[in-house]
Amino acid sequence: MTKIINFKKKHTVVFSLITMLALDVCLVVIKCLCSVSGILQSGSNTEYLIREFFVLCVAVVFVFVTGQQHIYKCGTKNLLKGLWSGFVFFVLAVIGGWLFVEEAVAAGRELKPVWEIAAFIVFLLFVGAAEESISRGIITDVFIERFGKSRKGIWLAAVLSGMLFGFSHITNILSQPVGETVVQMIATSMTGTLFSAIYIRHRNIFAPMLLHSLFDFTTMCSNGLFIGGSVADNAAAENFVFLPTLGQALQSQSLFIIIALFVLRPKILRKIVEENNRNAV
Repeated sequence: MTKIINFKKKHTVVFSLITMLALDVCLVVIKCLCSVSGILQSGSNTEYLIREFFVLCVAVVFVFVTGQQHIYKCGTKNLLKGLWSGFVFFVLAVIGGWLFVEEAVAAGRELKPVWEIAAFIVFLLFVGAAEESISRGIITDVFIERFGKSRKGIWLAAVLSGMLFGFSHITNILSQPVGETVVQMIATSMTGTLFSAIYIRHRNIFAPMLLHSLFDFTTMCSNGLFIGGSVADNAAAENFVFLPTLGQALQSQSLFIIIALFVLRPKILRKIVEENNRNAV
């Protein structure tokens, strides 16, 4: 473990890239094992919950192996402030959820059983916890440790970790066209930058975890709550055209970059830099 920690400090970018790729490989292996064992055969919420439980376990192991377990010790400190900084995700969950549910009801779809709905909610929490443990708890955290002594360094940490978060979605190329995966990687990079900005400002890992779960609810709620769909279904697959879809994604996700700029505005950056420099002494 000492060698890993030393490598993390000396080669932060390479370490982060290897960590993200290693998790992606583990995710692919878990998916394959679940398929071979019969899990995911019916595509129920419960089956995806089981798969995501194993993914979360792997993510937690990564956190401890890389010496980042301190991220879980934040408790509720600054949790509400972090959630407030990501208030946009609450708005999107309400509006997006309402529209998707309204569409499902109009189509005559029925709600899934109560246990399947409960499994869907827990599944979302597991997804947020697993991905944020790696993307923010390990990658953003080590970037801040390396570059967080200046304002430019803080933004470098936020953007780099956001880009790596987007890159981690490259494994989706195994189940969808290349163009859709590219758009998704670019869009999630911008979303990840806001998650990183919120984590950098408030230093509470549970805030981006919950916000991440809310954001996923926005896009998955229809298939997660109603019979006739799986959380793995891609609603954008039909009539996909690369350039128009990319343009729409850039336009919509630019809101997250604007909010990130506000979250890490100059006054806040100055305080963060001062605190980081004090802690380094």
